[in-house]
Amino acid sequence: MVEYPIYFCDECNDKHEWILVAVNPIDNGKKAEQVICCSNCGNKKSQIIS
Repeated sequence: MVEYPIYFCDECNDKHEWILVAVNPIDNGKKAEQVICCSNCGNKKSQIIS
């Protein structure tokens, strides 16, 4: 069973599991934008990882 990270969602005003939906390469592949979405409402967040 896969365990998803639990973060606070501003849309739901509660904590829910967040599912990784996309990883987009940026800066010629030196960095990546990670897109996650709330399993309850579908609200999306992105963060830059290097």
